Amino acid sequence: MLARAERRIAEAGRELARLDCLTSNPRLRTYYEAAGYRVVGEQPAKAGGRGGASYGVTLLERRL
Repeated sequence: MLARAERRIAEAGRELARLDCLTSNPRLRTYYEAAGYRVVGEQPAKAGGRGGASYGVTLLERRL
C-alpha cells in the first residue's frame, strides 16, 4: 500500500512523500524508517484523541 501511494505521489510530480504517526506507536515509526522515511519533526500535544485527550505526532518524509 505504501509503495502504491508513493507511486501516485511521484506521478503527481511531487518529490517528497510525507506522513505522520502517533508518537506512542514506535512499531509504526520503525516500519516507516525501515521504508526510507526520516523524522523531520514532532508535534508533542495535539488535542482530539479519545475523550478529548492529547496525543503526540511524529512527522516523517521521504524523497521519491
